[in-house]
Amino acid sequence: MGHPASPVVLTYDTAPRPWKALARALLRRWNGALPADLPQFTAQWSGARAQPAALRSYIELCEDHNPAASICVPPAPAPYYTFALPPLFIHAMAMPLHLAILSHARFPLPLLGLVHLANRTEMLDTVAPDTVLDFACTLDGIDASAKGPSFTLHTEARVQGRVVWREQSTYLYPVRSDKARRAPSARTELTGEPIAEWDVAMDAGRRFAVPVRDFNPIHLSDWSARLLGQRSAIAHGLYSAARCLDVLRQHQPLPTPFVLDVQFKRPLPLPSRVALYAEPEKKGQRFALQILAPDGTDSAQTHLVGTLMPLRSAR
Repeated sequence: MGHPASPVVLTYDTAPRPWKALARALLRRWNGALPADLPQFTAQWSGARAQPAALRSYIELCEDHNPAASICVPPAPAPYYTFALPPLFIHAMAMPLHLAILSHARFPLPLLGLVHLANRTEMLDTVAPDTVLDFACTLDGIDASAKGPSFTLHTEARVQGRVVWREQSTYLYPVRSDKARRAPSARTELTGEPIAEWDVAMDAGRRFAVPVRDFNPIHLSDWSARLLGQRSAIAHGLYSAARCLDVLRQHQPLPTPFVLDVQFKRPLPLPSRVALYAEPEKKGQRFALQILAPDGTDSAQTHLVGTLMPLRSAR
């Protein structure tokens, strides 16, 4: 019986810059087998602060609604993000740790081709924009399935030892298989009229890549996306989730603590027009973002579904 693999622990006191390893990881090929001795990966970064320019760009993009396009969004409440970090911007701050793990020589899967399946974000307390955060991210195993290997990154942010933010990000490396049949695309079960509609511009992927430091080629242009098997450039899932969260908070103040659960159903091609549906769910909201058909027909497709709940109600 073999010995368990020794864990991989990466420690940083400044933002990780794994660019050389990242370049190698982008060219990595997967041989179809998962190693029996895959280690546990942990990456830690102490003393993280939000970069003002990145935060400003993020907020401008995620609040950049066309008033003429919104259907029934009421006037925005006091600007939440002037005194608190956006919950999903904290994910962007932790991205260098994610990349440090996924580009490590002992991580077996290619970076190119990974699909973001789901994201669960728990906001346990309000975090001021100038707060010093200590991040820890862990990857403990890869699961095999007919659709391909999948894994979950567990990330925490602490302030002086106290957890203020927690997240689980699940990814899939899809493989072609006779057993892996694509599920039919279901319309959202939410009824009634959308609470908002907006256009997602062709350059949304390029603009959002800068503040979140995610320059995956599938988001940047049609030609680079086609090199990776996409028909066109697609939006960051995080961008879609952040736009939804911003509209939802205008309808109902964000509770503290809260949990945001999002499942990504299909890519959002660029450019597109989308519609957000929402309805009450327990003490929170259930929502879905639909991709509207360019010809105006009733053939919308679901991009994502999710819930926004007070944390105690979600358990």
